[in-house]
Amino acid sequence: MRGLIIAGGLLAVLGIAGLVFGGVPYKEKEQVLKLGPIEATATQEKTASIPQPISIGLIVIGAGAVLLGMRKRS
Repeated sequence: MRGLIIAGGLLAVLGIAGLVFGGVPYKEKEQVLKLGPIEATATQEKTASIPQPISIGLIVIGAGAVLLGMRKRS
């Protein structure tokens, strides 16, 4: 069950990252002005927040998957 251990580890790491960083930053282009063929855009940096309960749930599920994978392996 090596795949279960790897998947659980990835879920736990994602959950920890969600708690530490609180969100994922991304850039979005937004149209500011449009006059006929002339167009102006602006790039805004936004953050998609990750709720704490989801991060905690990912950690719990990931740890459970790792433990289950280790138990089945023995």
